Amino acid sequence: VQDDGKRKKARNDGVGKVCKDYQLLKGKDPIKDQTYFVYRLTQDQLKKCIFPVGDYVKSDLREMARKVNLPTAERRDSQGICFIGNINVKSFLKTRLPEKEGDIVTKEGKKVGKHEGAWFYTIGQRRIEGLSGTVKPMYVIGKDMKKNQVIIGDDKDTNTKIARMTDLHLINKTIRPKELMKIILTAKSRYTPLVSRGKLGQDKKGYYFEFIKPERAITPGQSLVLYKGDICLGGGIIVENPTQGLNVTKSPVKRFK
Repeated sequence: VQDDGKRKKARNDGVGKVCKDYQLLKGKDPIKDQTYFVYRLTQDQLKKCIFPVGDYVKSDLREMARKVNLPTAERRDSQGICFIGNINVKSFLKTRLPEKEGDIVTKEGKKVGKHEGAWFYTIGQRRIEGLSGTVKPMYVIGKDMKKNQVIIGDDKDTNTKIARMTDLHLINKTIRPKELMKIILTAKSRYTPLVSRGKLGQDKKGYYFEFIKPERAITPGQSLVLYKGDICLGGGIIVENPTQGLNVTKSPVKRFK
C-alpha cells in the first residue's frame, strides 16, 4: 500500500503510522501484540503498510468471524512454535544440531550430571535432563559454550539488571540513542505482554539496558525491545555475559528516581 500523503493511523498487533514519521505501536490486545517480533521494521517498510486489526482484542475478532460463519471463530489458538508444527522443540533442534555430551555443573564448578549439548538448553530452563543428586529445583543460569558446559543454580541466580545488546536498531532515525538515555523507557527481553522500566546506556563495550528491578532469565540471542509508552522504538540483540565489565557507579534506585 503506497502512502497517499494523508494523515493516517493504523495498527495490526501493534503497527501504526502517522504521516512523515511512521511509528510502530503496541496493539490493543497486549497478549497478542507482535511488536516484539517486528521491531526491526524501517520507515520505508512501515509507510507501505496498513494493518487493520491492531485496534481489536482477540475476542472482538472471534465475534466478527462468528457473524460471517468463518471456521476460525472457534478454532483454538496455536501453541508453541507455529512454523515447526506439533513437535517437541528439542527434537526439532536435534534434526539441525549435532549431539555432543558435556557436563552439567553448579556455579561453584561441581559436576552434577551430563547433557547432550549445551545448545539444547536456555537460560531459566527448569527441566534439565541428565541432572542427578539434587533435592531442590534447579535452573539453567548460564552456559559455557567453549567447554560445552551447562551451569545450574537457584531460580534467583537467573536475575540480573543488565541486558547488553548489539546491533541496536531505531525505527525513527531522527531519534538519537543519547536522547533516549535521558529518559525512563520500558523494555521486553522476551515475548510477553509485560514490560519493565529502566534506562538505555552505553559504555566502551556498547549499548546496554539497565532495568530498575532485576529481570529473570535474560538470554543471549533473544531481542531486547524498547518502548516509550505505546510506541515501539526499536531494539537490539542480547549478547553473552550481560554484566561482564559493566561499571555501574551509582545506585540504580537513585538513578531512576
